[in-house]
Amino acid sequence: MSHIKNKQAQYQAMKEFPFERLEKVDSEKAKLLLEFGKILRDKNAKVNLLSRKDMDDVEYRHIAFCAAIGELFEPADGARIADVGTGGGLPGIVMAILWPNARIDMFDGVGKKIAMVNEIISELGLPNATAHHARIEEFKEGGFSEKNRFSDTAIKRSEKNISAPSRALGKIKPSPNKMFDYATGRSVCALPMFFKFVKNKLREGESGFFDASGVLNAKAFHLETPKNIYHTSAKSAPCPNGVFYFKGGDLESELSSKNISPDAELDLEKLFGDERFSGKKILHFKLKSVLRC
Repeated sequence: MSHIKNKQAQYQAMKEFPFERLEKVDSEKAKLLLEFGKILRDKNAKVNLLSRKDMDDVEYRHIAFCAAIGELFEPADGARIADVGTGGGLPGIVMAILWPNARIDMFDGVGKKIAMVNEIISELGLPNATAHHARIEEFKEGGFSEKNRFSDTAIKRSEKNISAPSRALGKIKPSPNKMFDYATGRSVCALPMFFKFVKNKLREGESGFFDASGVLNAKAFHLETPKNIYHTSAKSAPCPNGVFYFKGGDLESELSSKNISPDAELDLEKLFGDERFSGKKILHFKLKSVLRC
């Protein structure tokens, strides 16, 4: 009985302090993320963005869950990220709050959801984010709202390679079709299908960093070639462009048969210390792996 009471107390604490275990969520970002939770509740009463049974604990079970990506990765200035199948803006809006230096494009096939997500973006005042009622594989540049367009200065930082992080990572070459550095998805579909959706929209490069400061100490982070981090005093390693995917369960057999595996992963059960996240991870696949599928 005491074990059950302890668990209940733990879950209540997580609900009251959803970002307690996330080192990269400072007070200003936490304030915006909590505001996102309030707005999401209001919008969800009008359009089904999330299952209504999840709304009581949305800040922890959904928003903090998505914000965990910040413990694994940080984009370079001007990096462009596509969130595919964004639904209620998860993780897209969360990423826009975490990384004001990056440009976040969200995609979903349900027009009502995208309309609500753009309303949320406007209410939160996120100039680096926009949402598109479009399939990413059919998306062409110019299809986003000028009102929510990312600043020209930030775009030039990416394309002309003038920011300090970009100089360290190598020149980012603009392309009329391969316009994104990373794509994210949260249990959208089977991974092989997700790769096929996004692979022709991703450009080569290293437009961000794996973070080795907090997650390694939490023993929640695994990197395929850890020498890049473990054997140096640096707290970060270049992150190849590619896919970040929130996934539960084992990899699909189609990936295993082609020896495709993530080069980095973040175990969310270990990070949060919560068995309710058992089997749930954030996986990173470099572009070369994505293109093989």
